[in-house]
Amino acid sequence: MSAKEKLSFYTEEESQKAELRAAIQAVKTDLKNKKDKPKVKRPRNAYMIYYNIKKDELLRDNTPIESGTMNEEIGRTWKNMSNAEKSPFRLEANRLKTEYDKKYPDLKYQPWLKRQQNLNQDSAEEQIEHSLEDDSREDAISSSTEADSERSDTQSSSTPPIYLLECSFSNLGIDDDEP
Repeated sequence: MSAKEKLSFYTEEESQKAELRAAIQAVKTDLKNKKDKPKVKRPRNAYMIYYNIKKDELLRDNTPIESGTMNEEIGRTWKNMSNAEKSPFRLEANRLKTEYDKKYPDLKYQPWLKRQQNLNQDSAEEQIEHSLEDDSREDAISSSTEADSERSDTQSSSTPPIYLLECSFSNLGIDDDEP
């Protein structure tokens, strides 16, 4: 190929590289803007208020305790507490909740959803196909369990069911007769 013919490929490559750089820069600025937005934390519930107080007490006492053990102990004591003992923590949690609602009246907590697969235009058809496949699997499973129950009726209860499958090595080029 001559240098003149190669030139068109080089210019096309350069334009594609420029487009790629612009796209990467756009993604980076979007990510930066997302990171810059402050996230509002939800108010603590009664247990979290109790947990923080107890954790601070245990750490202040310089008690050598592993975090897992500490968490279990705090959770156990919370669970064994009476409602009267929990009431101050619940009152504080309610106070924090009302303060949060006043400060952010339009903000509503929405838990993170698991990422769903991107459904294309044929998604409805695919869903129907999957549901039909699931139905056929359920039918097969129910028919096999019915057959299992019929077999188990004929066998003694102490003998486990035995299922035999036909197997042949002829299609693999292995003779059944050879040791």
